[in-house]
Amino acid sequence: MDFKYKRGDERADLLADVSEMYYEDNLTQAEIARSIGLTRSAVSRILTEARQKGIVEIRVRRPIRFDEELSAALVGRFGLKSAHVLIGRQKQDYAHLRAQLGEAAARVLETVLQADSSFGIAWGTTVSATVDALEELDLAASRVVQLVGVLGSDSHALNAQALVERMARKVGGRSFFLYSPFIVQDAETAHALLSNDEVRQTIEAGRRCDVALLGIGATDPEYCSLYQSGHISLKELEVMQAAGAIGDV
Repeated sequence: MDFKYKRGDERADLLADVSEMYYEDNLTQAEIARSIGLTRSAVSRILTEARQKGIVEIRVRRPIRFDEELSAALVGRFGLKSAHVLIGRQKQDYAHLRAQLGEAAARVLETVLQADSSFGIAWGTTVSATVDALEELDLAASRVVQLVGVLGSDSHALNAQALVERMARKVGGRSFFLYSPFIVQDAETAHALLSNDEVRQTIEAGRRCDVALLGIGATDPEYCSLYQSGHISLKELEVMQAAGAIGDV
């Protein structure tokens, strides 16, 4: 590609053109500068701007590695069938760690998913990351079942209902939804919901699942999804911590 940039040209097109020359055509910044009639420093700024505006997206696919010794220790300590402990990068922020956990969980999940099976899905950020990382599979006659109720309109992407929809699209399965709130105020409301045929049928389908995908929640306020999404107060969380709670599942 060889052209001269003129003032007034569409900025987005310039960003895309320079990015394609640099990332796809493997031209150096100096070569691009000569080609479009700008300085090398201008080309560098253009590449930076292209990343900032989302025209260029860079994804690093870190190899998934598991700590076999710690995995075996967990299996022995808790009598598990198997365990996979992710080896992550030191000083990694939570968002990157969550994405890596989702990638690792998806690779393990793909080894156990089969056609004509039932998959149960709970909710949460790591579960969402796992569904995102899951490759599309052709699992005929599979069923994807919602295991918990709906959190609320402000947490849609993490809700089990939305996750069931996304998972069903990934595996080509049939969806079973649980039309009830995640948390209710008293036992009477819970019993009334359980008397509903549709709710009861989905709960029974959940109990018959071959595989259940769910996360382990934290009680640290910084990482507790129930607290962060406003479904429990800090006071309620502190009461749970005082009682010895260190997580939820």
